[in-house]
Amino acid sequence: MRSHTRAGRTTSRVLAAGAVAALLVVSGCSDSGSSDDKAAAVGQQAAAAAAGPPVISEADAKALMTKITAANNKANLALDPEQVGGYEAEASLASDAAGLISYVGRPLGEFDYELETLLAPSSTAGADFFVADAVVGSATQHYPLVLAKAGADWKVVHSAPLEVPLPELQKGAAGSVEVVDRADPAKTLLISPEQVAQEHATALGTAGGKGPFAGDATSAKVVESDQAREQIRFEDGAAPDALDIKTTVTPYPVRALRTKDGGALVAYSTQTEFVATKAGAEADLGPILTKLGGRTAPGKVSVTILNMWWTKVPAMGKGDKVTVLGGTNQPVSVK
Repeated sequence: MRSHTRAGRTTSRVLAAGAVAALLVVSGCSDSGSSDDKAAAVGQQAAAAAAGPPVISEADAKALMTKITAANNKANLALDPEQVGGYEAEASLASDAAGLISYVGRPLGEFDYELETLLAPSSTAGADFFVADAVVGSATQHYPLVLAKAGADWKVVHSAPLEVPLPELQKGAAGSVEVVDRADPAKTLLISPEQVAQEHATALGTAGGKGPFAGDATSAKVVESDQAREQIRFEDGAAPDALDIKTTVTPYPVRALRTKDGGALVAYSTQTEFVATKAGAEADLGPILTKLGGRTAPGKVSVTILNMWWTKVPAMGKGDKVTVLGGTNQPVSVK
C-alpha cells in the first residue's frame, strides 16, 4: 500500500509498478503480403507461444502475494521507503518510496491483499512478467498489478486502480494469456503499445485529450493538474509568474497483453514536470511536497509527478479511440 496525493488530500492505494521484461519477439513475417496475412501469421505464432503453461501457477501467485503484502505492511508501518525495494521495482518503487517519504496523516493500517484473477503468459512466450488482478480485503476496488522478474525475485512493477473494468483477455488451452509486442510490427492494433504511451503523454497536456484519446475523461480525474497548479506556490501564497508543464513517457517498459477481441491491454507510465518561477521568491509547497525536496533555491521550483496507467487499445479496424481504464498520481521529486 502506498500514499498518493489527490485533490489536496492524501488517500491510500495499493502496491505499484515497472521492471525489465522481455516481450514476445515476432519473427517469420516478411515485408510482403497484406496486413491481414501478417496479422494472421502473428496470431498463429502468438497462439502457439501461449499454448504452454503459465509462467507462474495460481497457487504460487497467491503465496507470492501473501509474501509481498506482509513486506508491504511492514514498510508502511515503519514509513520506511528503503524497505520498498525488497518487493517492488522501477516505476512502482519510485512511486511508493516517494509516497512513504512524503506521507502526512494517521499511521497506515494493515491490509489483506486478495488475488482475484491471474493473467499469466506462457513460459514459452518470451515474457518474464504476469498480471495479478486483485482487490484489497472486502473492498471492491480492483488493483491489477504487473509483476516481473527482478533478478531471481518476482517484484511488483506496475499497479493502478481501475475506473473501468479490465477487458477479457485471449487465453490459450493451458490458460496462458498472449503477449503483444510493444512495437506491434504486424499492425494488429489501432496504434502500437509504445505509440499509445507517447500519444497519451501528448494528450495529457490538452483539454479533453486529442487523437486516439479525444474525449477521455478518466485521465483528468487521475492527474488533477489543476490541483498541482494550486499547490505550487511561493512566499505568502503567491502564484508563480510562469508555470511550464511537460509530460513525457518514463523509461520503464511498456507491456501489453492481447484481449479476446483482438485489441490489447497496455501498462505504461508517464511523468509530468511542473516548473514554476517567481523572481527572488522562495517556494512554499506545503508539507507533502516539501518532504520530497526540502528547501529549493529562490526563484524556481520543479515538481515531478509520476502516473502509472492501464489502457485498452482496439484492434485495427475495430475502433478509433483508446480507453483509459485507470491510473495513479504520485509526486516523486521536488527540486
